[in-house]
Amino acid sequence: MGDSAQNTGSASPSNVGLELLQTMRPKQWIKNLMVFLPLFFTINEAWDLDDVSQGVEFISKSGAAFLAFSVLSGATYIFNDLADADRDRAHPRKRHRPIASGRLGTKLAFTSAAVLSALALGGAFVLEPLFGAVTLGYAATMIAYSLVLKSVVLLDVFAIGTGFVLRVVAGAAALQVPISPWLYLCTGLGALFIALSKRRSELASAGDSASHQLDILGKYTLAFLDQLTAIVATSALISYSLYTFTAPNLPDNRSMMLTIPFVTYGLFRYMYLVHTRNLGENPEDIVKVRREIAVKILRVDSDERKIGLSRKRVEWAEEDEARAAAEEAANAPKTASSYLKGGLGDGGALFSAAATETPSAKEDRKSVV
Repeated sequence: MGDSAQNTGSASPSNVGLELLQTMRPKQWIKNLMVFLPLFFTINEAWDLDDVSQGVEFISKSGAAFLAFSVLSGATYIFNDLADADRDRAHPRKRHRPIASGRLGTKLAFTSAAVLSALALGGAFVLEPLFGAVTLGYAATMIAYSLVLKSVVLLDVFAIGTGFVLRVVAGAAALQVPISPWLYLCTGLGALFIALSKRRSELASAGDSASHQLDILGKYTLAFLDQLTAIVATSALISYSLYTFTAPNLPDNRSMMLTIPFVTYGLFRYMYLVHTRNLGENPEDIVKVRREIAVKILRVDSDERKIGLSRKRVEWAEEDEARAAAEEAANAPKTASSYLKGGLGDGGALFSAAATETPSAKEDRKSVV
């Protein structure tokens, strides 16, 4: 790809906006809903539901904070893809991202990210200076993560967790309300749990090519990540349990303790999906139900009425698929020639022919549902 094409991208002018929006990862903006936590956890303490004008003011400020964080986080995702473009091209799924694939030019992406960051930060300072300062701290943390911290063991997951906590701090700063330290603690531990689960899923999916896809993955092991996840999950559950009957702004009858079983189930369910279905790499996908997935048909056994499917192999590069096919062929048991019907008893067949694969079978094996 020439320098001009690399700077401008291969996407048509009408599709540049869509490519840019895809790079901003709108699905990830669900994380920014955490700026609303201070709004809900200060009801009847910092503001009253009966005061309509105050309620509208607080909800409007939280909405503006969410918008600013969504634009800013989208800009940081663009910066991240610019920094990881070369490495993403070696990843079976990330190589299809707009910047890595060349559909979105690097110069245009950088300019867009800079403009979006300036707009988001400017709006944040206009909304509330303290909120602007926290937002600036978030941007600095995410840029440091993209350039340096993502390659440092443990600091990478702590940086991700810090991003979640700063969202809550920013929500409180936008409203100028104090919130319980327990909320910060539970948020930080929960975010750290998600970050560790993400690293575990990335490592499990990458296999032997872990260090080629992401440098930091080669410095972790599944056993180590499992131990850290267990420690953090336990700490998060204990912290939330203590919060339900010690926080000052909760009901006096301690009815919040009734939510502990639901939080426990949610935590266990998340761990189940991470360990059995390897879904932690994209946390936003875990909450989806009845979603369509792509699978590759590996084999069809009509006698056993079974179909072998692979979700992972859909994302493999061509060289990975060719290598796996060669390994399967080498490891396949040596079977005798298949016999045509017409033999007498157990004495064998009158005619024999080598087993062949029909064109339709080949098509089935290569098709993607």
